[in-house]
Amino acid sequence: MEYRVENKYYISALQLALLQERLDTIMDRDAYSQEGPYSIRSAYFDDLWDTCLQENEAGISGRSKYRLRIYNASDQIIKLEEKQSKNSYKKKIVQVVTKEAANRYLSWQDSYDRSDHSPDTALEKKLLASHLSRGLKPKVIVEYERMAYVDPRGNVRITLDQNIGACSGINQFWNPNIETIPLLPTGRHILEIKYDEILPEYIKKECNLGQLQKVSYSKYYQARQNPMLG
Repeated sequence: MEYRVENKYYISALQLALLQERLDTIMDRDAYSQEGPYSIRSAYFDDLWDTCLQENEAGISGRSKYRLRIYNASDQIIKLEEKQSKNSYKKKIVQVVTKEAANRYLSWQDSYDRSDHSPDTALEKKLLASHLSRGLKPKVIVEYERMAYVDPRGNVRITLDQNIGACSGINQFWNPNIETIPLLPTGRHILEIKYDEILPEYIKKECNLGQLQKVSYSKYYQARQNPMLG
């Protein structure tokens, strides 16, 4: 996948409700959103020097981060992702992994991987190499609810993220009732708009982008900066 434009905006609860109503008339819901919002839970990784955190704070282009991701607190689909960033352009490399592999990566929080395990995929090999050379390990869990819309024209994907929270207890990753600390004030949510090159005018119009505050928002960065998460 090539790099895509990814813009983020703060929205209120009212704006989120209005956007959902509008987008339901002009776009299709993605496969996960057919019955309404679904939950996303990610365990984010960083190294001994918190390189991802520091590069995010400095706004360095050409940075990347790793995460394990599940949906609706289920282990049926587990994804290992590397997200690469160049300013407002993003690229995501995704590999579905087994629960056994996911548990191995989550265990790095407490110790180095001293097994003779040899990953099969290039992304898992890259993750393991970063763990062994830089001490990469899971640092925080982020969870939120999402409604997502798609349109093939421009390969557009729009997401409405609410109830964004985080947990520092990596051992809670599989807990269906995980307790999280809110990362945004009550009533504030995140709109993300992703597309290849051009955002169709009718989508731009319905989203009223000229009235919204564009932000550089990283859920991982906000989680690590929260004093209640250590």
